[in-house]
Amino acid sequence: MADGPLDVLLVEDSPAHAGLIKEVLAGPPGRLAAPTAFRVTHVPHLAAALARLDQAGADVALLDLSLPDSEGLETVRCLQSHAPELPIVVLTALDDEALAAQAVREGAQDYLVKGELPLELLTRALRYAIERKQAATTLLREQAARVAAEEALRHARRADRQRRQRQRRELRSLEELAAPPATAVTAQVFGVEPLSRAVPETFATLVERYGALLDLALEQRTYKVEHRLSDALRALADELGFLHAGPRDVVELHTRALKARIAAAPSKAQAYIDEARVMVLEAMGHLGAYYRA
Repeated sequence: MADGPLDVLLVEDSPAHAGLIKEVLAGPPGRLAAPTAFRVTHVPHLAAALARLDQAGADVALLDLSLPDSEGLETVRCLQSHAPELPIVVLTALDDEALAAQAVREGAQDYLVKGELPLELLTRALRYAIERKQAATTLLREQAARVAAEEALRHARRADRQRRQRQRRELRSLEELAAPPATAVTAQVFGVEPLSRAVPETFATLVERYGALLDLALEQRTYKVEHRLSDALRALADELGFLHAGPRDVVELHTRALKARIAAAPSKAQAYIDEARVMVLEAMGHLGAYYRA
């Protein structure tokens, strides 16, 4: 609430009632030298009130429900729509209290009956209206912020689930590619058993080396450093070729190293997957070049 006088927009078509309200808000006689707590702007029509709000705003509105250009609850609704954060105190006649109470239920902060406007009641109603409106506005903003935060959290969780599902699908596809064919016994007879079975210790060493290259690839992308990864991948592919490795061996090597790195650093899973896609293709290319040579 402002420290200086409060700007009251009085929307009242009766000059007599408007004069009485301005007189009441000016304070009791004998206070002429004291600063007034209210600065009243009087307009007789709703249209003039809306124009005034566009020009200068107000701290609170005293609103008659029966105006030449607007009647009843529609008057309150129109003013609320035009100035959603403006506190409104409705002015009503004795026989319209039910309508005024309905106006409060629809968003006005309070109502006063014309002819019953002692200084204490009117000034207290205006100040309380401002405080209640500020509290309601703060509550609505907090609720909106909480809803937005909850929605952002749901979106982040949904995106994380989708990302994890994509990662699992990609790893599952790689595992299916690396799985030995159904004719494993025949393959063993002809000496084409997977490297992971034929030379498990050597294969484990190659997996660790490939994983180290994944780390370097991630570091290279993050920090823009050069690690000569192509040369290292070519040397690894030459060793695989010397061991008579095939495409399935490369995919299995790639899959095991990738799964180990993701398990060790889940937060980097997508980054590892992105770099690994490029690396496995390059390793395949180097292995193919080894056999062509």
